[in-house]
Amino acid sequence: MSWAYLLLPVIVEPSDHPFRLLVAGGAMVGVALVVTMTAPLKPQALAFIAGFLLTFFIGLALMAGDALIPNIIGMSALSLGVMIFAFATAHQRIFSSDMLVENQRLNEDLAEALAHSEFLAKHDPLTGLYNRRALFEQKLIEEATQDEAHLLLIDLDHFKKLNDTYGHDTGDRALIAASAMMRDALRAYGSGHHFAVRLGGEEFCIFIDEPDRDKALVFAEDMREALAGLHNSIGLPAGATSASIGLTRHKRGDTVDSSLLKADAAMYDAKTSGRNRVRSVERG
Repeated sequence: MSWAYLLLPVIVEPSDHPFRLLVAGGAMVGVALVVTMTAPLKPQALAFIAGFLLTFFIGLALMAGDALIPNIIGMSALSLGVMIFAFATAHQRIFSSDMLVENQRLNEDLAEALAHSEFLAKHDPLTGLYNRRALFEQKLIEEATQDEAHLLLIDLDHFKKLNDTYGHDTGDRALIAASAMMRDALRAYGSGHHFAVRLGGEEFCIFIDEPDRDKALVFAEDMREALAGLHNSIGLPAGATSASIGLTRHKRGDTVDSSLLKADAAMYDAKTSGRNRVRSVERG
C-alpha cells in the first residue's frame, strides 16, 4: 500500500521535474524487487501484489479522471510482466536450490558408500574384525610397539557340527559373539597395538603387543575359557562351544606367514590333544 501511495501522485499528475520521475522510477524498481524477492513464498508475494494493485486502482479511481482506463491497463500490463519475471526467477532459484540439496545428498551418499567400501576392504562383514586381506596387505603387525609380541591362532571346535545341529543362523551368532569377546578382551588388555582378525570360517587370529610369554599364556587361557562359555551367550547347552588355541612368539621382522605357520602347528597340537586347550611354540 505504501508503494502505491508513493507512486500515485506521479502517475496522476505527471511532471517533467527530474525528482518526480526519479521517485516514480524508484517506486517501480522497489515494487519489482519486493515481488522478485518474495516470489519463492508465493502467498506473501501475491498478498503484496494484491495490496499494491488494490490501493493503486482505488487511488486511480478517485484521482485519475479520464486517465483511469489507460493507467489501469498500463499498470496491469507492467505488473503482469513483473510477476511473470519474478515467479520465473523464483522457480529457477527453487530448482537450483533443490539441485544443490540433491547434489549434497548424493555427495553424502557417495562418501558413505566409499567409507563403507573402504571398511569392507579391511574388515569382515559378519563380525567387524579385520579380515585376512588386512592382515597381509595392511601390514598391521608392523605397527607393534614392542620388538617381540605374541600371536594366537584360534579355531572354534566342532563348528561344522554346531552349524549342522543348530543351523547356520546359530553359527553366525556364535561367530559374532566370539568376535565380541575378542574385542572386549583386547580392549581391556591395556596399551599396545592389539587386534583380532577373522581369517575365514571359524578361524581367528589375535595379535597382542606383549613380549612377556607368561602374560601371553594367561591371556590365551582366559580367551579359551571365555570361548568355552560362549554357549551361554547364544542359548546353547553346556559343552556346545569351545576353542583350540595355538600361541607363538612374533619378533619384529618375522613374516606373518611364518608366525601363522608356527601358531597353526601349535593349534593343531591342541586339536589332536583333545581340543579346548592352549598349546604354544616353546621357542618362537
